[in-house]
Amino acid sequence: MIDFIELNETQKNYVIYVMERFKHKSNEITLTAMKSYHELMVYERDKGGPKYGYPNWLIDPDNKVSKSVYHLPIPTEDDLEAFRNGDVDAKLNLDKFSDMFKEVVSKYNLLENTLH
Repeated sequence: MIDFIELNETQKNYVIYVMERFKHKSNEITLTAMKSYHELMVYERDKGGPKYGYPNWLIDPDNKVSKSVYHLPIPTEDDLEAFRNGDVDAKLNLDKFSDMFKEVVSKYNLLENTLH
């Protein structure tokens, strides 16, 4: 599953907009909801609203919860605070990887944007 910290700035803005504009608080989103939100967002964009594309990045087999249902990476309060304070870069969540991989990354300082 995708974590909020792993998203790029545009993707984070999309998630926050969906949460605020559509009052979507669940960490699951259906394809039907994505389509409905997108149609309203396009309508609002034509009237000067923010420009967001269709969230194809959510539709990934690793992010699938069940048929036509995907994980929406809802941010924690700390994630939101960091984002609003300018920490917008995507970070690799090393918790998802093996201890050996984490050790090599740490030993050789291979990644600057990581969350330990």
